[in-house]
Amino acid sequence: MNKLAFLIGAVAVTGANAILLSPVAPAIAVDLDVSLHRVLWGAAVYGLATLSSALLLARWAGKQGPARSLRLALVLLAVSFLTAGSGPSITWFHAASAMAGIGTGVALPSAYALGRLVSPPGREARTMGLVLSGWTIALICGVSLAGYLADTIGWRWVYWGFGTVTAGLVLGGLRCDLPNPANKDTRLWRAWQQPGFSKALAVMGLLMLAFYTSYTFIGAHVVTRMGFGTTEAGLVVLAYGMGFGTSTFVDPLLDRIGAARVARPLFLITSAFYVGFGFAAHSFGALWVSTFLWGITQHLALNIAVGRLNALSDQHRAAVLGWNTAITYLAVFLGAIFGQYLFAAAGFQGLTLLSAALLAVMALLAKPQA
Repeated sequence: MNKLAFLIGAVAVTGANAILLSPVAPAIAVDLDVSLHRVLWGAAVYGLATLSSALLLARWAGKQGPARSLRLALVLLAVSFLTAGSGPSITWFHAASAMAGIGTGVALPSAYALGRLVSPPGREARTMGLVLSGWTIALICGVSLAGYLADTIGWRWVYWGFGTVTAGLVLGGLRCDLPNPANKDTRLWRAWQQPGFSKALAVMGLLMLAFYTSYTFIGAHVVTRMGFGTTEAGLVVLAYGMGFGTSTFVDPLLDRIGAARVARPLFLITSAFYVGFGFAAHSFGALWVSTFLWGITQHLALNIAVGRLNALSDQHRAAVLGWNTAITYLAVFLGAIFGQYLFAAAGFQGLTLLSAALLAVMALLAKPQA
């Protein structure tokens, strides 16, 4: 199997696990005879396990090396998919969610680290953009396809299907000759000694908090505020995934111009976009187009943020990317918890204005380049 194809697939199945619950949760609730609220606790369990794993297992992952860590994490993800689909109770399902979170906390940092290691010199942004395109596959398959399959053949088959695909990916990855440099010094606090780390991590945290503050509630806005159904909500998410994937064609420009030079203008453009996004959210057509464009800008900003962290230290990359995954899933938690109050008080436009403010702070933190 091609190295890049393996890494894209690894990000895709990991990302699908992160967003799979939303479209299939109602079917799980009916089948297991529990409330939808109890099913959605699985997302909280998953997020907490991912955050904990990214920090507590970063040292172990660094000693194993990114290739070995990724393969072992994918094995755990495959088992978690198959376990979730076979569970007789919601407790069983939540245990599988925790297992998936542990695997994700190791898989994502390892995949991102390998993205830089396999990249030809001078093409880091393009290569990382291709690795990140796995999220596009996750959005299309994890949200759109999963919801359809859950309605037609049942939610259990969705999890079993993803488990089988992940197991196949593990087998295919055994044939990949991936670099596997182990880090001897993998203590987490070492990351904070790297010049620029705290600012780069703050940029990533603000980017992901801005994103999840708005993204978490866009489906609720479409259904509860605009009066459409879940199909239309899924189409909006699909638009984001299409934009995110389309942006891979723009990634080579980051290598050509320089990511550091583009960062501040891009963050300011994205901040302004969030402001306009809120005003466009009253028309479904305008919302769909805006969400597509949002996917493009988010992909480019994420590429810059991940690339900046990835380049800080070869020796301490496992610790650096462990903190990256932890701050990302902390943003998932905070965006959902605090965003619900702002959404109730000020609607989707209030959320996008907050996201715009966070991006403006990001722009101030970005180092300008001549």
